[in-house]
Amino acid sequence: MRVALLWTVSDFPVYNMLSDWSIRGKMACPYCMEDTNTFQLRSGGKTLRFDCHCRFLSKNSPFRKDKKKFLKGKMVLNDEPPVLLSSEEILAEIESLGLMKVTEIRANFVNEMIAKTSGWRKRSIFWDLSYWKTNLIRHNLDVMHIEKNIFDNIFNTIMSVPGMQKRDKIFVNIVTDLLYTLI
Repeated sequence: MRVALLWTVSDFPVYNMLSDWSIRGKMACPYCMEDTNTFQLRSGGKTLRFDCHCRFLSKNSPFRKDKKKFLKGKMVLNDEPPVLLSSEEILAEIESLGLMKVTEIRANFVNEMIAKTSGWRKRSIFWDLSYWKTNLIRHNLDVMHIEKNIFDNIFNTIMSVPGMQKRDKIFVNIVTDLLYTLI
């Protein structure tokens, strides 16, 4: 009997762990990679990239030219969506960077240095599977799990649920940033 791992299904933070692409900072989008457009929120200082994804819409989409809903009236992006890399190209990039498996000696030090300039954090063990680079879809996002996480965060923040002290401390920044991004 043989077993094959076809793909993984997870929420976004686990995607970070499984794919080994960092989902934080300026290169957080796993599709845009180095070509991610971001802007900084004023109060919270967080990097935001979701408004920049209008470039994935078709050229004639009315949302693409909507200045109020994308980038808060600053500009309308006419950029093309980034070219999606194939699995072979991604593996070649990982190997050319010199990323190591975490089980190798000095891997943490080497991978940490490489991760500062690229979005990759380490070489995933999934690439050792002979068929992994031929998979068209390697990681899937579990929409229901993501929706639950978003709901929990919004609900707990708005309702000031006890035990959420960390969220309570940054609540003012969240409200300020929401007002800035929604206006």
